[in-house]
Amino acid sequence: MKMAKPSLFFSLFLVTLGLAGCGGSGGAGLPQIIVFQSNRDGHEEIYSMLLDGSVQTRLTMGTQPNIAPILTPDGEKIVFGSLRDGNTEIYIMNVDGTGQTNLTNNVSFDFSHQISPDGKKIIFISGRTGNLQIFSMNLDGSGLTNLSNSTTDEDAPVFSPDGSKIVFVSNRDGNFEIYVMNADGSNQVNVSNSTAFDQNPRISGNKVIFESHRDGNGEIYAVNLDGSGLTNLTNNTADDTRPSIYGNSVLFNSTRDGNNEIYLMNTSGTGLANLTNNASSDSRAVFFNNGSKVMFTSQRDGNLEIYTMNIDGTAQTNLTNNAADDFHAVN
Repeated sequence: MKMAKPSLFFSLFLVTLGLAGCGGSGGAGLPQIIVFQSNRDGHEEIYSMLLDGSVQTRLTMGTQPNIAPILTPDGEKIVFGSLRDGNTEIYIMNVDGTGQTNLTNNVSFDFSHQISPDGKKIIFISGRTGNLQIFSMNLDGSGLTNLSNSTTDEDAPVFSPDGSKIVFVSNRDGNFEIYVMNADGSNQVNVSNSTAFDQNPRISGNKVIFESHRDGNGEIYAVNLDGSGLTNLTNNTADDTRPSIYGNSVLFNSTRDGNNEIYLMNTSGTGLANLTNNASSDSRAVFFNNGSKVMFTSQRDGNLEIYTMNIDGTAQTNLTNNAADDFHAVN
């Protein structure tokens, strides 16, 4: 089988480690650990820690990067990417690091993985068809299905909170657009309809929240699932990027204060608040602990560290406290 060459999508994935993990669990009966990525042992490995940052444990070993961990909704398994087989494959393991299993077993690149809200399916990007397509499979690797079935490249698939829809990025119109489809791949609809660069989509209720550069800078937009009602939520000359959703709340990055800060607003664009107010770069924010807290990455200590804070920005706490880079944390 011909091995697909990494495209711009894959290059972006290696830089940003994809969109895996939307955060927002940790309540009773839900995951009671945080999984994250660290280079403290010389290259990228996956670690776990308790919710307060204690008991930091290395889960993967080897000489090749292990990246982008996601917890299953029941907190019993971790799905992650690994380059141990010479290309990016999707693996699964128990939360203690045992039972590491290659789910994709293909000579092409498989990456940008997401788990369905019911924990039964994994969606991911694969180059096995010669271009980048959205595939789904069961949690044991069976039932492989090409959902997007296009002749162009797709990327960044994310489930809706109820699991009925998938939002993704496609260049089938000659540029990067936001599409929505049913979870079985049917009814694929372009909802962004712009000649500019649109990315980082999320679904909240009957709306898609995404990042667009149609105004010459990064802005956060909302649009209905049928493509109607397009609205610029941020309307600022700075760059507003990387939205993360929990219910009707949106976290995003903004440079409007001269450096990268984490902001919060409602999905209507109201209630805008700067949560971090820090002179260094804070980014990659996700909701944590059932939406009551925020987990993010900060460079305020001279390297990348994982922090948490209350939803109002108080009690900012460094969980990792390590001289290496720790990032891509999910719960």
